[in-house]
Amino acid sequence: MASPASVNRSYVEQLRNEASLVRTPVSKTALALAQYVEQNLQSDPLVTGVSSSLNPYKEKSSCVLL
Repeated sequence: MASPASVNRSYVEQLRNEASLVRTPVSKTALALAQYVEQNLQSDPLVTGVSSSLNPYKEKSSCVLL
């Protein structure tokens, strides 16, 4: 079991790490994310779908036992 002093030390270290992070406003981040999504819309497989010939999960053939 960790001593209270070491727990407090790690807690303070974590708080210092979080305080040193560079934060950007959500308005700027959301705008950048929206632009990224619009730029990469054509190559997004969730939007355009995956070609059946490139789909690794597609069943290759029928059952061998039949």
